[in-house]
Amino acid sequence: MVVHLSICCREIWQRYKNTLSEKDDVHTRLMRAYKEVPQAYFIGLLISMIVISILGCEIFIDQLQLRWWGVLLACGIAFFFTLPLGVICATTNQVSHFHIYPSSFWFCSICHWQSSAHSHD
Repeated sequence: MVVHLSICCREIWQRYKNTLSEKDDVHTRLMRAYKEVPQAYFIGLLISMIVISILGCEIFIDQLQLRWWGVLLACGIAFFFTLPLGVICATTNQVSHFHIYPSSFWFCSICHWQSSAHSHD
């Protein structure tokens, strides 16, 4: 994923620059009818969901067996893989669930759990 992104980086940058100079497409013209959602709403939602996740994991520690740093680590892994997987999905029209397996194995090996018991099928 990261290799694919680094190989196609010039093409992605060139297409981005072309979108700034080209005329608007149909989707852009239709979306102008709606007000833009402020970025603070998304940031507030992100922070509140992380806080709720951390509180839930700390309150139900016996059932969930996940500490606060595990939630932050999981968010970091998801943040790292979002751009490469998004680029691959957008360019190839193939949805890859590749991020589930490495993240579960890395996380379970860090937490000293059995990774096969916690992997998603």
